[in-house]
Amino acid sequence: MKKIFVLLTALVISLSLIGCDKNSTQNNTNSKSQTIKTNSNSMNDKSSTKDANNNTEENNDFKSLDTDNNNTIQFKKDIYKLASDKSRSYTIVEKNLALKDYKGELNVKYPVFEGKNANIKQLNDAIFKIVNSNVLKEDEDTTIDTSINYTVQNASDSYVSILFTCFSNSATAAHPLKIWFTINYDLKENRILLLNDVTEVNKGLLQKSKGAMKNQLDKGTYEAILSTNYNIEELLHLLKSDSAEFYYKNDNLYIGFAVIGAGDYTYFASFKYM
Repeated sequence: MKKIFVLLTALVISLSLIGCDKNSTQNNTNSKSQTIKTNSNSMNDKSSTKDANNNTEENNDFKSLDTDNNNTIQFKKDIYKLASDKSRSYTIVEKNLALKDYKGELNVKYPVFEGKNANIKQLNDAIFKIVNSNVLKEDEDTTIDTSINYTVQNASDSYVSILFTCFSNSATAAHPLKIWFTINYDLKENRILLLNDVTEVNKGLLQKSKGAMKNQLDKGTYEAILSTNYNIEELLHLLKSDSAEFYYKNDNLYIGFAVIGAGDYTYFASFKYM
């Protein structure tokens, strides 16, 4: 099941220090001073290694990353053409998901595209699959109420982008679960788009993301995201996977980042494409 990022499925990284090998002491009492000297040097080496590891870890988290306030993102060439298309030769109707033997309240809405485009069926199949996969499955001891709504953020003959909001609640859960998930579809090439298909996912993107969130979110929310302790390499890996949540609307790309707490929440930072 796709997890949220931004936004952002978030990462809690456990840091560990690399210790040095234990030094063996010599049995010869005449070598005692040499052993003490060796151990002393080893302790210094261990301390240096520890400091080096700490510095590496501190420099490898999202919080310590430089901030870039340039709020523009460059799309990849083929995506730029998709995003520039404003034509639409189909209609969109709303359907409600029905699941046999579902015990809880089920209010799941999703869009169905109707038209002569050869790839419409595959788009509809992809939408149905992702919506169905985000409905938490019940068992004989669990009843879950689920509600899913959506907003079609972009709909052209080239590029479809949809944002879904899902609420799930069970009597056995500590609190309701709220998640966001998205689908971005290339109708020309008949494929689901990942964030890395749309723009380069690298440290430069993370620096711009940090600047966008700092400028667009309130201070408390921004600091909460930083306190999530995103590790840069893990975050880049996440953003390149199908767990990355993003959508495209009105010439802006929105990328989700998650805050972990009593009920996870995803905030979408927006960027102007160029």
